[in-house]
Amino acid sequence: MTRIKAQSGSSLEEAFIRFLMDTLPLSWELERSGSREQHADQGYDAVITGPDGNQILVVAKASPRVTPASIPRTADQLRHAREALEDRPKASVMTVLVSNFISKRSRELLEAAGIGWYDPTGNVRVEAERPSLFISQSGADQDPNPDTDNRRQKSLKGPGAARVVRALLDGAPDTRVRPLAEYAGVGAATSARVLGYLAQERLVERDTHATVRHVHKRSLAHAWARDYGLTRTNHATAVLAPRGLGWVMNQLDEQQLPHVLTGSAALRRYLPESASAVAPLSLLSVYSEAVPLLQRELQLRSAERGANVLLLEPFDQAVLQRAQEGSGLRYAAPSQTVVDLLTSPGRGTEEAAQLMEILAEDDEEWAL
Repeated sequence: MTRIKAQSGSSLEEAFIRFLMDTLPLSWELERSGSREQHADQGYDAVITGPDGNQILVVAKASPRVTPASIPRTADQLRHAREALEDRPKASVMTVLVSNFISKRSRELLEAAGIGWYDPTGNVRVEAERPSLFISQSGADQDPNPDTDNRRQKSLKGPGAARVVRALLDGAPDTRVRPLAEYAGVGAATSARVLGYLAQERLVERDTHATVRHVHKRSLAHAWARDYGLTRTNHATAVLAPRGLGWVMNQLDEQQLPHVLTGSAALRRYLPESASAVAPLSLLSVYSEAVPLLQRELQLRSAERGANVLLLEPFDQAVLQRAQEGSGLRYAAPSQTVVDLLTSPGRGTEEAAQLMEILAEDDEEWAL
């Protein structure tokens, strides 16, 4: 990745104003301050005037480096700035955070707080009601100017992170560093690093004793799905079952073959009787540490096209942890099923959303 020189706060504000000037239609006007002094006593940095004469007061806060953990404080500051200006006639207020890079998780938190954003990589979202304005575009998903001196956890890749994430999604009974490490099957150092990263990303909330009090499970599942993929993380073999998926599932039971079903088949295990899956079962995803045995005993054929079974050699025991039994078959835990569906082909994301809605009925953290 090309390393880009980070800009100062004033340079970032200047870049954002230039972006607005280049992007707004010719019938719109933007009055910029040039320096903050012009509007400093009024609490805003620029004024956009629409064709109807209504105005947008732009409040831009520049911060060279942003993390999800810093968003709540920034959101409070911008919210207070907006409230101080909202009584102006014929004007709406647009609050925007400007930084060198704004991660996907930070953007999610900003959107939830009703705050726009801009970074020089091209991540932009600004919105105002009157006059109606909406600009949105996507840029980099990774920081082009990373902090190379920071040795902390930087992603959820790898077995250690997977085990800690699964433990949290599965409701570990004790979320202090060492008990969580024991429950997850990792070292205390790994547990501490991953928890620190999750707190930084605002995916968990910890108290003053570093005990996790709240897990944003839906957001955490999506975050893990960005670093983990059903077929790219595990070794996947696509095959054809000529006798159909029902026959395969019967044989897994009758022959007691080593397996853990995930994806669409596992979704059906966790749906209430009154609910129907959002998509038909067309692909059977099966974890197994004996893939050649399954291919031989189930008479599965290699298939470049038309495959209806996906055999998966687990990259780590994390994906098999806390699997559940049902009618002679084994199924991946609901949390693993969610993330596998999020990274599955076809309508997997819709099926994942359906399962998360079911889980949220009994556990409100799955709604976060």
